[in-house]
Amino acid sequence: MGIVLLIISAAAGYCLLKQFSRSDKPVVSFCGAIVIGFTLSGTLLYVLDLLLVKLFHDFFSGTLIFLIAATLYIIYSYRRQNILALLRSDASALWQDRFACFSAALFLLFSLWLNWNSLSLTANGNILVANGAWSDLMYHLSYLRSVGLGNNVPIQYPYFANEPIRYHFMFDFFAGKVVQLGLDSVQALNLLSTAGLFSLLMLVFEFGRSFFKSALTGFLGSVFLLFHSSLSVFPWIQQNSHNLLSSVVEKDGWLTGAPFEQWGLFNLNVFVNQRHFAMGLAALVLLVILVLDLSDSPVVSNHLEQNGNHRRLGLPLLMALLLGCLPFWNALFAATGVIVLLAFAALNFRNRSLCYQLLATAAVAGLIIYPQLMLFKGEGSALAGYPRFHLGYALDHFAVLGFLGYYLRIFGVKVLLIFVSLILLDRKSRLYALVFLLPFAIANMLQFSSVLYDNNKLMFASLVFLNSYAAYTIAYLVKRQNRLFLGLAIVLTLSATLAGVVDFFAVKNLKQSEIADNSSSLKWWVVYKTEPRAVFLTNVFIPYADSALNAVSLAGRYLYVVRNCVSSSCFVDGRIENARKIYSFSGGVAAVRSLLQQEKIDYVLVDEHVRNNPQLGLNERAFIENFKIVYKDESATIFSPK
Repeated sequence: MGIVLLIISAAAGYCLLKQFSRSDKPVVSFCGAIVIGFTLSGTLLYVLDLLLVKLFHDFFSGTLIFLIAATLYIIYSYRRQNILALLRSDASALWQDRFACFSAALFLLFSLWLNWNSLSLTANGNILVANGAWSDLMYHLSYLRSVGLGNNVPIQYPYFANEPIRYHFMFDFFAGKVVQLGLDSVQALNLLSTAGLFSLLMLVFEFGRSFFKSALTGFLGSVFLLFHSSLSVFPWIQQNSHNLLSSVVEKDGWLTGAPFEQWGLFNLNVFVNQRHFAMGLAALVLLVILVLDLSDSPVVSNHLEQNGNHRRLGLPLLMALLLGCLPFWNALFAATGVIVLLAFAALNFRNRSLCYQLLATAAVAGLIIYPQLMLFKGEGSALAGYPRFHLGYALDHFAVLGFLGYYLRIFGVKVLLIFVSLILLDRKSRLYALVFLLPFAIANMLQFSSVLYDNNKLMFASLVFLNSYAAYTIAYLVKRQNRLFLGLAIVLTLSATLAGVVDFFAVKNLKQSEIADNSSSLKWWVVYKTEPRAVFLTNVFIPYADSALNAVSLAGRYLYVVRNCVSSSCFVDGRIENARKIYSFSGGVAAVRSLLQQEKIDYVLVDEHVRNNPQLGLNERAFIENFKIVYKDESATIFSPK
């Protein structure tokens, strides 16, 4: 049934897109259906769950109601729009588009490999997770399990229990609903991640092909997104020149040479770790494609008059709705979408009808987005003091030469290719490039959380378009049909992707660890013997190894506090101090019982990581003498204070 939810969501997205846009590009129709269908469906499912939980304490009927409503809408679309004929037409057009089919096959295989290479299942149902992606992937799985096996509505942090969410959780919530319908959480996460990355790559392909009128530009634009450019690769090649081939094939760890580069912030590592990232970025690319389709209409005002109010309002409302649902899929891309709409409106000020449409769309989307963004900065949020002015991203002290040198270092040959493309292209394309540079500019002027390097998401929002500008220079050289230019195009392409190829092998060679899941007796005890919203006190950081703490989170239960993944949006120090007081039995049994009750902690877990953490000062004897042992094995003991 989990697969059925995905299919119905995508089908509903296809019907919406056809009803309101009449897109004649099959790539946009199919990939846009995934992006719109999943984004709107996940958001609607959460709203339904919130309503039913509040009124009837019902955590499951919302999915059934959604499936019925979506199916009825699909039937309605079938009868009114002859949706099957449109589907056959799009499928036929795609099949005849050999370049698009080749690209789709290649990008689908790559997306499948990337996701299953870093997260998979063993034959006995345990989890294999890449060490370099441990923290993020286990956090994603904790969200999925808290929805699929628990009752995580209203949504709360799996790693910071009983706290309103201040993180874009909707991707994991939607995947959790798929798990709730029977699909394994690893498969559900990988399927949605693959759908997001594949849709992103194909939409970038379509953007480059349509905007630059070159299929090669579209294809290379997607390739450049996967295989980044960095000048750090050349010193690395020099250092390993004595045995270069084996050094590349056996590479582990990311290329480094500039601040933050060691985190893999601009390579495939982002898509391996941040599984929700591709879907939000795909939504932004889809928005731009729809806006460009509108702006390229011969006479927008006449088009509107011929199609009436329904067509006049339909596509702008669909775009506003997509952006309005985006904050809890990816907050930065929701705000970026509004900024991009305003910028396109300014560029099209002479076309009043289009300008007013875009301004109205931005206004409606902004009204929906703003209160959601304010929830991220609610009482007790570590985000309350942000954004802050911070010039130059990774630079401690901003200087123009240092700024240019830093980005030349991490973006490498692409900078040259983009610059050349701006010389080759017309004025309109250069103005649009300024629009696409806006997220990059914002990333270098503002800091949005205590984790400064997270601004790399905004840079991707620029790169996803500017990569196609770089690709245009290559396509231009190829089109000259001259051996010298062709040779130059090959050299530039290799130079622009060489760092990405080297880091690709670092991804391929990520070591994997096995996490006990189906074979974990502790996990199954937690599932069957504790309440779905039970809170466990555990060690205050996630160890990068299999542990009892992982068993609790994989059972869909909640951790009182860990520093990993939540410290950027929550103040964790107060809870960590409470954990120390409880584990050390500070103040005696009465004080500890009172603190446990006050913090709504149901169970206390003691394992080797708690015992070996001097920050906690464990007094295990006091727990044994005063609390009931409800579970014990060779690796962990669980106490109940009740």
